[in-house]
Order: sequence, then C-alpha cells, then structure tokens
Amino acid sequence: MTVSDSEKVLWTQLEVIKNLNLGKTTIQNMTASGELPSIKIGRRRLYPVAQIMEWISTFAASDANGNA
Repeated sequence: MTVSDSEKVLWTQLEVIKNLNLGKTTIQNMTASGELPSIKIGRRRLYPVAQIMEWISTFAASDANGNA
C-alpha cells in the first residue's frame, strides 16, 4: 500500500525542502531554533504536514493584515 503525497501525515526533511522551496541549511536552522514544527522518531526528524500548513497560514494571515 502506497500513500500519495497529499495523504502523508509526516514529511521528511527532503520533502520539506521540496515543498517549501527552501534550502537544507535554512530548514536545519529553523528546526534547531524551534521555528519550524518537527518531531523526532528514533533517529529521524519528521515534520507534521498539518502543523507546517498552519505555520504557513500564519504568514498568509499576517500578509493579509499588512504585517511583515
């Protein structure tokens, strides 16, 4: 059974890089600072898709309100 990208609950770091169009170092820095939501399962760092979408929506909301 294969899960499509639209059904995934967690993204890997490479999927975050691809989907957010950001660099590896930027993602690593944002993860280390706690700015980008992530969880650690074993040795893997994974990114909850729903929380990332909420995180992105905060930027869209602040842009709509004229905030930077």
